[in-house]
Amino acid sequence: MLKLITLIPLLDNKNTHLKSAYFFDVENHESITFESKSLTKVDDDEYKLTDALTIEGISK
Repeated sequence: MLKLITLIPLLDNKNTHLKSAYFFDVENHESITFESKSLTKVDDDEYKLTDALTIEGISK
């Protein structure tokens, strides 16, 4: 889990816009979650990653 409140200050002058409801809505959704579901070897140098990325409560 990545806390947006700790990442956004690294982006300097865009802080206010990125924290706003228009973008990440940090006040209501303070984190982004990346969950790895599986990693499958396709061939010698290729893998397939199945995952879920959740931003603002929506997973894809």
